[in-house]
Amino acid sequence: MIDVLQEHNLTQMNHNPTRMDNILDLTCTTNPDLVKHVSVHPGMSDHMVVISELDISAKQTKKQPREVLLYKKGNMAAITDDMDKLLDEVILAAPPDASVEHLWNEFKHRLTDSIKRNIPQKMVTGRWDVPWMTKLIKRKIRQKQRLYNRARKTGKDKDWHRFRALRKHIKSILKEAHDN
Repeated sequence: MIDVLQEHNLTQMNHNPTRMDNILDLTCTTNPDLVKHVSVHPGMSDHMVVISELDISAKQTKKQPREVLLYKKGNMAAITDDMDKLLDEVILAAPPDASVEHLWNEFKHRLTDSIKRNIPQKMVTGRWDVPWMTKLIKRKIRQKQRLYNRARKTGKDKDWHRFRALRKHIKSILKEAHDN
C-alpha cells in the first residue's frame, strides 16, 4: 500500500485508528494543504467513520459566447434565389468529370455564405451554471418575468403586488437553496 501511495504522490491524512487499533479507512490526497481537518467518529459497524473537512469550492464554468441564427427574421426568398443560381451555375454547368466531393464543397460553401448574408445573427452567452438553481426555481423565475411583463403592460396595482410577492418568495427560496 505504501508503494501505491508513493507511486501516485498521495499523502495519507488519517492517522487515527478506525477498527480496534488499526488504521483501515484512509483519506488520501495529492494536495495535503486542502485538508482542513480529519476526524474519526463511531460508526454503525465495527469500523469508525472518517470525516474529512476539505477547503475546496465547486468550479463554475461559464459557457463560451456563441452565435445564434435568427431564422424568423431571415430573408428566405433571397436564400431560395441563391440556391436557384447555385443549381444553374454549379450543378447543371458542372463538367461530367466533376467529383462529388467538389460539388458538395461548392454547395456547402455557397449555402453557408447565403445564410450569413440573409439571416441575422446574435451572440448569446450562457449564465453561470450554479448547482442550487433547480428546475423549480427556474420555473418560478420565468413566472416572475411573466408577472413583471403583465404589470408593466397593465400598470395595475394588483399585478404589481403579485410580481413583488413572487419576487420576494424567489429571493427567499434562492437563499435557502444556496445555503443548503
